[in-house]
Amino acid sequence: MDFDVKDNSLIMLIEFAKYGDLFSFIKKMPEFNERKLIKFYYKIIQSIQYLHNKKLIHRDIKPENVLITKNFRPKLADFGASVR
Repeated sequence: MDFDVKDNSLIMLIEFAKYGDLFSFIKKMPEFNERKLIKFYYKIIQSIQYLHNKKLIHRDIKPENVLITKNFRPKLADFGASVR
């Protein structure tokens, strides 16, 4: 993610989530390779561990706040409820 401030506006550049959020993805593709699913959830756990190592708590982790990139990588989103 990158950002810039112009004319009192915050401009954020984030990676495009080609497959949308995890909730919608699960509804569209109910069958998913178990091995790939384990790797996918492991990446989410690594993300949470990274945040905790930085002394951040997300506080709103749910399928709707996990975005999926074109490479099927999960990305945590919506840090509105997060705290230090």
